[in-house]
Amino acid sequence: MNLPMQTIARNEPGSHTPTHSRRERESRSSHGDMPEPRPSVPSRIAPAKVRLGPPKPAAPILLLPPGEGRDEGRPLHSSRPGSWSESRSISKRGLFRQGLLPGPSLVAAFGLLVSLNWCGAETVIAPAQPAPAAPPTALRTAMDRGIQWLLTHQNSNGWWSTSEQPAVTALALTALNREPSGRFTRSRPSELSRAYEFLLGSVRPDGSIHRGGLANYNTALSLLALSTAQDPRFLPVIRNARAYLASSQIDFGEPGKRDTPFDGGVGYGSKYQHSDMNNTFTAIEAMRASELVLPKDEAAGGSSFKDLDWGAVAHFLQNCQNLPEVNPDDRVSRDPNDRGGFFYYPGHSMAGAVTNEATGRIALRSYGSISYAGLLSYIYAKVEKDDPRVSAVRDWLEKHYSLAENPGMGQQGYFYYLHLMTKALTAARVDRLKRSDGTEVAWRDEVARRLVSLQQPDGSWVNEQPRWWESDRVLVTAYVLMSLQMLDSRSTGG
Repeated sequence: MNLPMQTIARNEPGSHTPTHSRRERESRSSHGDMPEPRPSVPSRIAPAKVRLGPPKPAAPILLLPPGEGRDEGRPLHSSRPGSWSESRSISKRGLFRQGLLPGPSLVAAFGLLVSLNWCGAETVIAPAQPAPAAPPTALRTAMDRGIQWLLTHQNSNGWWSTSEQPAVTALALTALNREPSGRFTRSRPSELSRAYEFLLGSVRPDGSIHRGGLANYNTALSLLALSTAQDPRFLPVIRNARAYLASSQIDFGEPGKRDTPFDGGVGYGSKYQHSDMNNTFTAIEAMRASELVLPKDEAAGGSSFKDLDWGAVAHFLQNCQNLPEVNPDDRVSRDPNDRGGFFYYPGHSMAGAVTNEATGRIALRSYGSISYAGLLSYIYAKVEKDDPRVSAVRDWLEKHYSLAENPGMGQQGYFYYLHLMTKALTAARVDRLKRSDGTEVAWRDEVARRLVSLQQPDGSWVNEQPRWWESDRVLVTAYVLMSLQMLDSRSTGG
């Protein structure tokens, strides 16, 4: 089904739109087809009351390596041949030798390198990655300076940059939680405690976490920050935020059927009513990260477990991919230069489109940052690595590898592009990128050197091109810190 772009993209909050998500469909009897009105300014918010109470004993927070109370060396994870993870048997001594324990091991793409369920003590191991050629001291010095900059630029009320968008504070928290030594999760300093109190003060009765706008985006990134804190006291908020995001999954048309290209994705929850690639990626990453911190029996499908329809997620992803074999939209590009890459949502690319002068046909252009989000989203959706959709986006990314720009976008979203590149290639276990001319690229070395070279004298990072908030030093510094932590040989706690 091909929905014209103009029938979807112009819907704004308060306009009449079809019931589009499970949450809104379930409330149709009381609210009609209209989304529930959302306050537009922070002063109108009535946040849910969340109290942390006294700290719990440290035992549930400390991460038990394999062998503690179990048979040492038994297989930790198994899956079908050709999947992203293969069955492995790693001893406790081997984990420490590889530098994989202890520490904030959710760092590398949330479990695709090392996943630690700090309630169920379940561990998933992937091969250790080589350290970058850039001197480790340079990376660690850059990280330390960036962390210090963040800590000294926090508002006294706990938030960073803006009180209206908890997502920015959540990104800073996630970057600090992933600090390689784990010092911020072992003993939370007052700066982080204030920041978490701000996030908890943004919790709404329906489980969302926001202050009047961009509900899904703010909720997803706040859920990520809560999930990386290694604090069981956050579990009630985590569960409610998961339920909210699961209910936000788009379902236009007939309920339960994937009958529009937008079905399966997630949107802003405001601004416009349809799904898009970045909100979908942000939501599914938060869902996978938070899944790791749930008790083992709950994450295995307990009655309280709320999740996305992952098959529907894959449906939406392929409808944002320039791959005619799986995407029937007549705006899909057939240009080999676009083949396999991603655009922002069905009918629209941030990189624009090309119009055939003879036929008038419009073809959407692929671009870098959202194509890396597409690769990582397929991984989170557990699409096999040899699936044609995965192979196609990897081919596009190899062909368009660049550290000079965000391909198709120039300097717009440049640091987010490098962040997603690092995260996606790490998750996909790509050591070297093969170029179309036959050469190979040691991408980790190159990205590490590039990011270190772009650090500002004060320790922060910033993009002179302001699109997508990249003129915000907190936002960009958080992106870079998370990238450097994955690139550093200590990133898994060694």
